[in-house]
Amino acid sequence: MRYSVLFFCVLITVSFYGQIPAKRYRWKQLGPIVTPPSNTDVGKSTAVGLGWVQDVLITDNDWYAGSMTGGLYRSSNSGKKWKKVDDDTLQLGTLCLLNVGDTIFRGTGLTHYDEDFGVGLLYSVNRGRTWNPTGLQFSPLDKQPLWDVDADKNGNMLACTPNDIYVSTDASKTWKRVYRDETCDFKEVHIDMSGNLWVCGNKLLFSSDGHSWQDKTSALSSTMQLGRVSISQDAQNPKKFLAFYGEKDRGVIDQSYDGGQTWKRLYDSRKVSRADIHHTDIAIAPNDSNVVVLGTYRAYISTDGGKTFAVSTTPHLNAANFAHDDIRDMQVNGSDDIYLATDGGVFHSSDSGQTWINKTGKGLAITQIYGMHQLADKSLVMGCQDLGYFHYTNKKWEHLGRYYGDGGDAIETSQGLNILLGGRLRSIDINNPRGSKNIHPPTRTNPFVAKLIHYPDASDTFFYVGNDVWKYSNGLKLNLTKKLDGKKEYVSGFNINSSNPQQLLMSYDQPTWKADKLVGKFYKSIDGGETWKDITANLPILAWRYISGITTRSDKPDEIVVSLGIMDDDDVYKAFKSTDGGISWTNYSDGLPPYQTFGVWRIANTSGLLLASIEGLYYRNDRMEAWQKLSGKIPSVAIRDIVVDEKNRKIYAATYGSGMWFLKLPRKMLKF
Repeated sequence: MRYSVLFFCVLITVSFYGQIPAKRYRWKQLGPIVTPPSNTDVGKSTAVGLGWVQDVLITDNDWYAGSMTGGLYRSSNSGKKWKKVDDDTLQLGTLCLLNVGDTIFRGTGLTHYDEDFGVGLLYSVNRGRTWNPTGLQFSPLDKQPLWDVDADKNGNMLACTPNDIYVSTDASKTWKRVYRDETCDFKEVHIDMSGNLWVCGNKLLFSSDGHSWQDKTSALSSTMQLGRVSISQDAQNPKKFLAFYGEKDRGVIDQSYDGGQTWKRLYDSRKVSRADIHHTDIAIAPNDSNVVVLGTYRAYISTDGGKTFAVSTTPHLNAANFAHDDIRDMQVNGSDDIYLATDGGVFHSSDSGQTWINKTGKGLAITQIYGMHQLADKSLVMGCQDLGYFHYTNKKWEHLGRYYGDGGDAIETSQGLNILLGGRLRSIDINNPRGSKNIHPPTRTNPFVAKLIHYPDASDTFFYVGNDVWKYSNGLKLNLTKKLDGKKEYVSGFNINSSNPQQLLMSYDQPTWKADKLVGKFYKSIDGGETWKDITANLPILAWRYISGITTRSDKPDEIVVSLGIMDDDDVYKAFKSTDGGISWTNYSDGLPPYQTFGVWRIANTSGLLLASIEGLYYRNDRMEAWQKLSGKIPSVAIRDIVVDEKNRKIYAATYGSGMWFLKLPRKMLKF
């Protein structure tokens, strides 16, 4: 009897740990937390930086930097050190910031995924230590990112989402939607010195009372369809306004001397370029009407009221006027006090833009990673949004500075390291990164979120997964999916079984969206890609979803698990499982949040699965009845890629807004 009880206790213990791993995990942030050194040559362009700052707010006591996807940071020592000060349970981006007295307002949103959404406008009265909702609240299902907010001294406030305009007359306690137009793409709001309201985007709207609105777009000098308009009022002459926008490859400024009612062209030149939907900003220095600052992919300065402009920033390494490209927002406190929010961090000029100082400091860990790869020497390479590539070795970061622009996935072969730069596949020598060789497939498509996947037990054979699946082997490139579709949809999921490499599974993110036409989205091959069978109809949910990741078991190739994109409304459809090779499927989503996923991976030689979501990383094995979040110090942030090093019991998580994180795998996760 004693031995039976002991056996029963052991059985219960094993079962318990198989079903429920730890509730909190010891995640460690690897960064980068300071701007790494760049190995490019002095004077050459570099994309070195820490990440995308969407808005910057400078107050008397603190600086605030709003990350596009990684929350909010505060510095109390002029940018030397930064501390994360949001308390998001789901990590949101900070699209706009506003200071009114002792109150900080924060507009929330995530706009880099399948569907844009946010939770509205938050406020803090204790320098960001805690946050409260205002009267302008949204559910993620409302799909409303809040792009801008402004206020006057009388408690009147103005805010915009892409299609809607909101007004408050009681300092944000209550709000009313006063305008809606689904053809608009609003990004900017202003309450001018006379109390008039302005909303800018692909249109320019004006209201004197907040109820009736006039479209002033046609009053501008342009006759073209505009991408984005930005305006600025002259503090020295309140009747004077400047409006900035782009016409193809030209920057255009209109001026008004009657409060914005009529406009006349002031400036028109190719010397100011790339004023588009992503970055178009203008500010007149409040202490000097002659100083005008423009923000596009670079900053431009005028000292004659906007008649002529000079380029103020450059991406050239170690230049006195170095600042990262892509100006997302500006705060111009005076002609000699200018702040830039860029895709690389925060920059400040105290001499009218002649020189710039990187104020990103330490702790602003907001890097957005698209892809990651572990090299044979166990070092890591990661490709990032607008920062190119970083190399992490011996606990130090180095920026591969010659590779400018958006980085992506990477894969190592005996010939060197292959990277995706701007979506195009290139081969480099990581030990001498001064050049690259173009090895991109013979196709015009180049999605920068393409994936690179090794052929099992063949270090020099790999797959490029973009708008087709290309097999690279012995110097040859073979398109395995050429016959499947001619529309060039993106291949959103791909898997090769590690024990039976003849079994391939792949999926497109399009088409279908019709329950009565379940074809052309999900395929299986049992001959290495020579032929494919359409299995879309076996998984009917694909009428309204797409597969973001596919994994199979090495010991049971017929066991397939897929992760799904698109936000769910009520029921959750984030993972499905098949045990018969894709003929029948079961919803395997218990425990998962309703948000978009980025992939699913198998922990080798176990039944354990890892699933990456906008809300973080989740784990499940065969003995568990639901997925469990691998929570800890890591924020609930989007994870776009992972590396599992089973031999050394390590997981590396590539987040999209919080840099790279590391977790030591508990031994029990390798037992089930």
